[in-house]
Amino acid sequence: MLFRRRTFPRGLFLVPIVILSLIGGWLLFTRERPTPTNLFPAPGAVAIPGLAPIQITFSSAMNHEAVEQNLFLEPTHPGSFAWEGDTLTFTPSTPWPSGAVISATLGTGARSALGLPLAEAPTWSFSVARTMLAYLWPADGTANLYMLDPVGGTVIQLTEMGGVLEFSVGANGLAVYFSARNNSGGSGVWTLDLLTRESTPLFDCGQDLCALPQPSAGGTWLVYENTSQGELWLLPLAGGAPFRLGLGTRPQWSTDDKLAFYDRATQTFQIVDPTGVVLASFPNQMGEPGAWSADGAYFTTPNTDAQAESSRLYAFLTINGLINDLSGEGFVEDTSPAYSPDGQWLVFARKFLDAERWTPGRQVWVMEANGDNAHPLTNDEFFSHTSFAWSPDNQFIAFVKAHRTAPDARPELWMIGRDGSNPVQLVIGGYAPQWIP
Repeated sequence: MLFRRRTFPRGLFLVPIVILSLIGGWLLFTRERPTPTNLFPAPGAVAIPGLAPIQITFSSAMNHEAVEQNLFLEPTHPGSFAWEGDTLTFTPSTPWPSGAVISATLGTGARSALGLPLAEAPTWSFSVARTMLAYLWPADGTANLYMLDPVGGTVIQLTEMGGVLEFSVGANGLAVYFSARNNSGGSGVWTLDLLTRESTPLFDCGQDLCALPQPSAGGTWLVYENTSQGELWLLPLAGGAPFRLGLGTRPQWSTDDKLAFYDRATQTFQIVDPTGVVLASFPNQMGEPGAWSADGAYFTTPNTDAQAESSRLYAFLTINGLINDLSGEGFVEDTSPAYSPDGQWLVFARKFLDAERWTPGRQVWVMEANGDNAHPLTNDEFFSHTSFAWSPDNQFIAFVKAHRTAPDARPELWMIGRDGSNPVQLVIGGYAPQWIP
């Protein structure tokens, strides 16, 4: 019997191979397409600090430019991008709008380093906390750290350990550094993460009292004062042990990381860089706290006049040593200066010393940064006003108000508009206000 070989079209064998190749390619394509594996703030997150970053972590390496061009925010907001591995960080250059809902979308134009599109293009939103005011309470007891919403009235307790002495808010508004009593009779320095609300000890000073912890504007250094020894110390925040900077008190950082402090031995304010190199110095008999201008050019302090009969505000220009008298004419006692964040205004406390206008208390005054247009915001003759703190939008001033003729009266935390409008009592017994941007 003869058998005839059956033939098939040659192309027919190629069909399943092509189909399998297409399926394999599609599976490989979909498997290799990048996906966001972590979003921060998380979708639906609330009460996010005003300077919190947006972070997106991807499953694989990404085309940086393509991702950055396809991250869309509503409302739009200025900021800068940075990458660490497969994680993108967008850092806002100004605080998110207080109380706003921010929507973030990663567009379909985002690509991996291999050119593959996203497996999914996420859209999510988060709510920004209202601008909060941090403070200590109570003034007549074991204090803890709190923050409140001056508009809505919400109060949040941030520490529970008690014995908090002083605190400073980091420039990015994400951390607070504070000193608190320890069990050895001294104190330790802690950091508080405002995202997690968790406190972490940085170091303990044993029987010594360490106070006034202040982070530099760049977030590189933390200065603090060992008041038991009269010394200033620096801690590198990236890691490492604190080291002694030298003798001094009342440390204050500028926005460009110059450090001012008072040297009691020489009765001078010293301006140094973080390594301790002296950049400038000027005499001052009072040694009271001063204030840096917003651009770091001026350091303004109260000091006695030539006759040592009153105190006036003097602005020291660090670049050339020029000193300007900001108090103008009049027999006055000016103290407690604080510049507005935009550098346009200076708030301070004033009391007239002549017989006709003398009062027991110092009033809230504001003037332009160059000393012009000085005018009062309050007229409570039996109260002194101090501890001024400007809101990040330059519109409000928080302060402490204390009765001068009733020593048992508790201090009060207040807020007032820059133009003197709407004075509001916030907390009885609260003190040391600082805004959280």
